[in-house]
Amino acid sequence: MTHRFASLFVRLLRYATRCIALSWMNRHRVAGVVLLLGIRAGPAFPGEAEEQRVPIPSPWVELEWRGMVIHAEVAADPLSRSRGLMARGSLAEDSGMLFVFERKGRHCFWMKGTPLPLSVAFLADDGTVVGVADMEPLSRKPHCSPQPIGYALEMDRGWFALQDIDRGSRLTHPRLFRNDEP
Repeated sequence: MTHRFASLFVRLLRYATRCIALSWMNRHRVAGVVLLLGIRAGPAFPGEAEEQRVPIPSPWVELEWRGMVIHAEVAADPLSRSRGLMARGSLAEDSGMLFVFERKGRHCFWMKGTPLPLSVAFLADDGTVVGVADMEPLSRKPHCSPQPIGYALEMDRGWFALQDIDRGSRLTHPRLFRNDEP
């Protein structure tokens, strides 16, 4: 009986030691990631210019496509981006939501909590559409950009097809999208 108790005690002690070690490692791993992210917030090398996004003066912007005005509510912070168009019953004509990301990346969208059928256009820094996806209401299926992007525009489902906006089309805004043309 004593041997059994000692064996159980040793196993519990090993388990507790592993939990403490893992807990210590996880705390330090998280702290290390935060530290690395904090350091990377600035330029990596002296003289490297950090890409800056144009500050958006209001929660709405007007984008253009072949002379047509698109009214877009802006989601430029993590909370407004995560909320998106949730719980909306409808969108006004030629209106949607422009998602602005601090850093380019392969951003994904889903429709959890969103009863509207929507389409999303993934936009490069100059406003060029790099992909369009149609999304089902209330679905958790992810729709990811085909390449790193800085912007995405959600509109009523099928709106991009009706306006003949597809991969390679370019939306414009006088200050928001970077314009590389002379």
